Amino acid sequence: MTMLRDGQSWLQDQMEQWAASEVEYQRVGTVDWLACTAIIGRSANNVETATGLTVQSNNRDFIIRVSFFDQFAEKTPKRNDAIRVTENGNTLIYKVNSDGVVSHFEEVDGYGIVYRVHSVRDWFVASS
Repeated sequence: MTMLRDGQSWLQDQMEQWAASEVEYQRVGTVDWLACTAIIGRSANNVETATGLTVQSNNRDFIIRVSFFDQFAEKTPKRNDAIRVTENGNTLIYKVNSDGVVSHFEEVDGYGIVYRVHSVRDWFVASS
């Protein structure tokens, strides 16, 4: 490993220790939900419509270690995978997808440590 890769890995460790959440990840076409550590954020992109209007698209992003995907035959996030998050007793399901401006995932660093997985909210279940 290079010094920069070691530093990037250390920073990711710190982010996971202090800023990450436990979420559940489901590969499209399967029924199992797998525990996953993710740093939750968002991104905003301007999307031009067919009529020429510019609309801001807001996506929920999850920063997930590349090594999490080693358990799958396809080693990258797939479009329509699902991520389940529980916030304040409410369950939210996000589908891995994009607004068409960017890919549904991207490599965050040049060292292959983490992916930024873009998603849109699919459904919401309020706590009872």
